[in-house]
Amino acid sequence: MSIIINVNVICKDEQNPNGYLYAFLSKEYNTTLIPMNGMEFEDFAWKNPRIIQNTTLCPENNCYSLWLGNDEGNSKEQCQRIVDMYKSHDWNTPT
Repeated sequence: MSIIINVNVICKDEQNPNGYLYAFLSKEYNTTLIPMNGMEFEDFAWKNPRIIQNTTLCPENNCYSLWLGNDEGNSKEQCQRIVDMYKSHDWNTPT
């Protein structure tokens, strides 16, 4: 079974102080482990493990989808640097 982890990049700039979705990123792992909310998940994109916020079982796709929270930037440029960092660690932006 595969695990798909998801992170949102939220941009909170002067024009949008409440923020908007700048990018949605995901990464897939093949494993026999069963994730649960509250567990920590490690990836080289982060300095510290992140807590799994939400776990969704997708039986049609034989996978678990995990949401690990949001990253925030204060400008489009900063948000793009965050996206570039994720991509350098084999994350992608699904279409």
